[in-house]
Amino acid sequence: MEEQLIYDRIDRYLSGQMTPEEGQAFEAEVKADPTLAAEVVLQTQARHAARASAKDALKAQLMQELKDIKPAAPVRQHPFTRVHMVAAAVIILLIVGPLLYQALQPDKMSGEELYAEVFDPQITATRGDTSSTSISLQQALAPATQGDFAASISRLERLVADTAFTQKSKAYLSLGITYLQAEQPEKALESFQKVGVKSYYYSEANWYTALAYMKLGDRGNAYFTLKDIEMVQSHPYQQQAAYVLKRMK
Repeated sequence: MEEQLIYDRIDRYLSGQMTPEEGQAFEAEVKADPTLAAEVVLQTQARHAARASAKDALKAQLMQELKDIKPAAPVRQHPFTRVHMVAAAVIILLIVGPLLYQALQPDKMSGEELYAEVFDPQITATRGDTSSTSISLQQALAPATQGDFAASISRLERLVADTAFTQKSKAYLSLGITYLQAEQPEKALESFQKVGVKSYYYSEANWYTALAYMKLGDRGNAYFTLKDIEMVQSHPYQQQAAYVLKRMK
């Protein structure tokens, strides 16, 4: 019973029968549940295959109908003959088919819209960290929690310039995210690029780099960065990257 309910919900989602609120709640479940996400992909593929099969069958039937039509006897015919009907059916198929296909696809969004939906300034890797360096970062980030991004940027820049401060990658990641909050994606990219490749924070910097490109409207670099993330099954943002790629215009 529960399995049937899941299939029914997926069917309603793919058919566009959910309300906007239901759709958003369902998408949140898909992002959090790899098994559900895999089932959505399978049902989407099945729908595409069924549409393609039905379309091919209809085309074959129409072609056979055309072959079976014999020349009419030299008598007065109704203006709308069988040939006209078959031709009209072909035209309808060509017009309606693509529209139905588009209707069953998930809504596409611009990079700016997707950025606004998925951007989260909280650094996952720092949650629960009570080290002295983390406390210094928390103090530097405190003004940003009140909307004073300029003050946090100034404090973070002093931290990364401090030779005694050892957690530079964490600070650069925090600085880049704060630049994004301050609507300065170019500066954010510069900071993310300074996060060490072998650093514990590199994966997050990779994700936020893609978001910075989206914010800049650089679809090409955003796409390739997200593709790199999606291809790594163990990447903490693999599912989010796949979701954005699916929705990206």
